[in-house]
Amino acid sequence: MAKRIHLYFHFTGLLRALLKIQSFYFPPSLVSSNGRHLAEFLVVPLILIFLSPAVFPQNNDPSGQILEKVSANYKSFNSFSASFSYEIENKSAGIHEKDNGKVFMMGNKYVIELSGQKIINDGTDLFVYIKSQKEMNISKYEKDDDEITPSNLFTFYNKNFKYIFVEELKEHGSITEIIELTPKDHKRNIFKIRLFIDKKKKLINSAQLFDRNGSIYNYTLTDFSLNPPELNDAFFSFDKSKYPGVHIEDLR
Repeated sequence: MAKRIHLYFHFTGLLRALLKIQSFYFPPSLVSSNGRHLAEFLVVPLILIFLSPAVFPQNNDPSGQILEKVSANYKSFNSFSASFSYEIENKSAGIHEKDNGKVFMMGNKYVIELSGQKIINDGTDLFVYIKSQKEMNISKYEKDDDEITPSNLFTFYNKNFKYIFVEELKEHGSITEIIELTPKDHKRNIFKIRLFIDKKKKLINSAQLFDRNGSIYNYTLTDFSLNPPELNDAFFSFDKSKYPGVHIEDLR
């Protein structure tokens, strides 16, 4: 596998909805009444960079030990920021979309900045700013049992997925360990995820996600910064004064 695989990650809630749109502008119709699913669609793939389960007893397969080390590494982080690009392709549907942005996370709070949107989760409420419409949608942030969140991201795959070591790849002087995850629930649309882990640093460099409808989701992280000093509670709060002339739709 000489070709570098970029970073693919799993979103819960709106993977199927994405295939119905032709750009990375997400209209209000794609946002549920509580505003949660759009944020899940954007943040979960990035959260999954930190997904590794806490316990991985799986025979003699080395994937368990690898993921344990990755998990311990990421659990030591208090916050992070990163730039990212993503690509979604479905050849049969004629979809090939790209975009880039930034993500900031601290505990259960996050901010995602895209070319057309900004999403703020302060841990209680969800703020979705649609730049082209100068509109801010506000809703209560409500979790469900199947949602992947910062509080359960280290155990989610332990109970929902099986995993197996695939191979090691040597590229540009570094070694990448590849682990494949498959859902225990065979009815899921996402039938396979591959993680690409830096063997020395024990960091997830990339991943690859496959949907049964033929879609491939591609994400790449760059400029990763650990515990950046500018991240505090105020950074993850909504300041109305910073959005003059913006229509606010409060759905709380």
